[in-house]
Amino acid sequence: MAKILLVEDELQAAAMVRDWMQLQGHLVEMVGNAEDALQLLANFEYDIILLDWNLPGISGLELCKRYRLQGGKTAILFLTGKGDIDDRAEGLDTGADGYLVKPFDVRELAARVRGLLRRPALAESKVLTANGLVLNTANKSITAGDKFEILRAKECEVLEYLLVNRGTAYTSRQLIAALWPVESTSSTNTVRQVINTLRQKLTSLGHEQLIVTAAGSGYTIPADAQ
Repeated sequence: MAKILLVEDELQAAAMVRDWMQLQGHLVEMVGNAEDALQLLANFEYDIILLDWNLPGISGLELCKRYRLQGGKTAILFLTGKGDIDDRAEGLDTGADGYLVKPFDVRELAARVRGLLRRPALAESKVLTANGLVLNTANKSITAGDKFEILRAKECEVLEYLLVNRGTAYTSRQLIAALWPVESTSSTNTVRQVINTLRQKLTSLGHEQLIVTAAGSGYTIPADAQ
């Protein structure tokens, strides 16, 4: 599962892309202009940005430039009708990671997204371990010895996020920004409930101390949890 920001002002095309990506199991946020996209990127985390070149106001190319100059690292895939080699070169030189010319087949788009997710910086690990606990993100299970538990989707996402970023503490609001959709009405209490049920399942496997609450900082899995 990837969290994707789709920046496209053609509503019909955007809806087609959004619906297909959601069928692939991804979470998609959709905006129609660069200004809204930049605001979201300043406050939320994404795995991939699908970016139209020709946007009203600030162009997709300018958005890409600004985002990279601000230190943004998220992979960017241009979706555009500009197919000339000079345009492709300019887009890639600006900081994009890929280029798909319209009209395109959504199956190719899905393949491009999978390719970006396989890159080292974005790779989704299917199996993560810590102190004898094994998380399998493919079937959303945790095992320890001969014991296992099945996780709900958000429990799996939170545990995976903390394992990938072990040693860093995240507040409830930071977890919401990273793992919940923008329009979600989830609150800090929602995160607390997910953490509580996740801890109950970890406890049943003998790993009740895996997720630590750092006073004033949030939730973390210690860096030495190997």
